Amino acid sequence: MKILYSRHFIADLDGIADYIRLDNPPRAISFVEELRMVCREIIAVHPRIGRRRPELGADRRSFQTHGRVIYYNYDPKTEVLHFERILGRQNPTLE
Repeated sequence: MKILYSRHFIADLDGIADYIRLDNPPRAISFVEELRMVCREIIAVHPRIGRRRPELGADRRSFQTHGRVIYYNYDPKTEVLHFERILGRQNPTLE
């Protein structure tokens, strides 16, 4: 399976780390690593685990973890998993 990360996804992770770093720099690093592990070890292993989100586009799914929502696409034909965004549950806008 090929795994891709959008520039928005990377920017979202950076923003999460920057925010946590203000109060707890070591936790910022470990929190972002935990989010990455969820992507690699849960979603990548079981790409259909996320909730289908047809209102957001074909093949789009979401998965909640650590107070965040990970948005991704999985194409079973090409076996490409594309992580698009990771947002707070209170701010689920994909724009």
